[in-house]
This record gives sequence, structure tokens and C-alpha cells, in this order.
Amino acid sequence: LRVDPRAALPALAGWLAAQPGVRILWSTSFLGVEPGGVRTSRGPIESTNAVVCVGHDVDRAFPAVAEAAGVTRCTLQMLRVAAPGGARFEPAVLSGTSLLRYAAFAGCEAGDALRARLERENAPLLAAGVNLMLTQRPDGDLTIGDTHRDAPTADPFAAEDLDDLLLSETARLLGVERLAVRERWLGCYASAPGDFLVATPCAGTRVVSVTAGIGMTTAFGLAGSVLDDLIR
Repeated sequence: LRVDPRAALPALAGWLAAQPGVRILWSTSFLGVEPGGVRTSRGPIESTNAVVCVGHDVDRAFPAVAEAAGVTRCTLQMLRVAAPGGARFEPAVLSGTSLLRYAAFAGCEAGDALRARLERENAPLLAAGVNLMLTQRPDGDLTIGDTHRDAPTADPFAAEDLDDLLLSETARLLGVERLAVRERWLGCYASAPGDFLVATPCAGTRVVSVTAGIGMTTAFGLAGSVLDDLIR
């Protein structure tokens, strides 16, 4: 199952807003937790329980929690390209770099041999933290990516040489000379030694973040477990 964030996020917000007892405050900043509720830029909100899900900005709201968990920011570069010749790719295409990137594959016996081969044949891929993969959008275009760079602050500048690396390697993977770029962007997510951060800085409060590149895969399961624990 693949999820397109551009469509999923507004759809989820619309569904939530239609549920009894749900109120969404747009253009509102979370300022902190206090006894009996939370502080926001629109004033206090009374609550018994609070779940703070601010992604890579954990350190802005709870710096001690972020420091204890070793949370930093992982910035990645991605692109949207036209599918060569209108080709179809279902459901997704991953490469050998994906086997080195995801912990689910860490136990594979061939991992060390694969890394050694990539270091010999294509060291720039490993140096850029590339997870070479692609998925196809409903309109046929391909989302390709991605590079990874950990730092306390996300650099807003995209490196053209990294985009060139992604484009050339994806073209080689697909057996074409070049790819036509539709869009380029930077992503950012929380990164830490562990995959998940779930902290209780005070009673009735949970600070939650997926601290690896598996948020869209695991977020709904993580949400269920956090809420079950909080309200039991």
C-alpha cells in the first residue's frame, strides 16, 4: 500500500474535522504543556492527556527529551521525473542500497558483501547516504530518491551534484539515457539511534516521533500503541 502525502494529509484532516468532538486549529503554534492542558498561540486548551507529535522539532518543545534520545535532523533530496516511455512500475522499485538502509534487512547474511561491493563500484552512493528507490504516482510520474544527511539544523540548500547522482543512477537502473525532471524538493525528518521516540516528560503527556525514515510505514501502528498506553 502506497500513500501520497499530498492527497492523504488533507483527506485525513477533512475526515477528522467531520468527527464528533474533534476541533482542528489551523495556523496555531504549540507553546508548551502545563498542568491541566497545553499552551498555544491561540490561548490555553484544557486537557487531561496530551500527545505532542512535532516530528524533527522535538528539540524546540522538549530540548532535554531530544538530547537524551540523541535526536537530530535528517535532510534528504528527492525528485519527481517523467516515466521514460510511459513505462509502468508497480508497486515500487528498490535497489541494493535499500537493503543497507533499512533495519529490517540488517540481519541478511549478504549485507556485508553487498556493502563491500558498493564501496568498490559506487562509493559516492554510500557517501551521500543514498537509498536509491522509486515509486510511481497515479499520474504516471516517478518519485525518486533519496539522499540523507544528519545535522542539528536542516540546510535549506539542495546540492546539485546529489540531484545529478540520483538522476544518473536512476537512469542507469531503468536503462535509459536521461530523465526529465518535473519537481525537486528537500525533506526532513527526526533521526536518532533508535527508530522510535516515546517519552513521558510529565503525567498525562507523551512526546512521540518516528526517528528513522520509516514514519509513513509505521506511524499508524505507533499511534495506536501510544494512545492505548495513555488512556488505559
